[in-house]
Amino acid sequence: PTPAPAAIGGQVLDSQTLRPIAAATVALSPGGNSALTDANGNFTIGVNAGTYTVTASAPSYNSASQNVTVAVGKKATISFRLVSVAAFGSLTGRVVDSASRAPIAGATVTLSDGLIRTTDWSGNFSFAIVLNGTYSVTVSALGYVTQTKSVTITPGHTTSVLFLLTHPGQRL
Repeated sequence: PTPAPAAIGGQVLDSQTLRPIAAATVALSPGGNSALTDANGNFTIGVNAGTYTVTASAPSYNSASQNVTVAVGKKATISFRLVSVAAFGSLTGRVVDSASRAPIAGATVTLSDGLIRTTDWSGNFSFAIVLNGTYSVTVSALGYVTQTKSVTITPGHTTSVLFLLTHPGQRL
């Protein structure tokens, strides 16, 4: 018996603006079938029943994949939220002693999204690629009071932050 037709459909949106992405490519594996999204970011691809890896991609966006299983005569609906490569900025900073202004090497810098860096000999740190948004940055170093600051990353820009760490009991 020949398998009954099925379909995989859905929508591709920008993860930040939630606007539809027109002319995004949606491709299936196995099989290699693909389709372009319409002006509303919608797509439908006719398939045989089975399990597929569906990948959505568009210029200036990171691609994304999902696995989907579709039954005979059914339509599986999935949605993608693609992250624009333009939605990234970077963060740089310096960690120094609040009294002497000497750089603090080996301090641990933790971004609230889980990324961690260690300061170099000059007290500098950097996160080259950070999705735009507001984060907490926590700096800790042996013999100093841990400090947290809020930073906002904007697309295409480098945000800089200075941490002045104090010793426990030290007066500012």
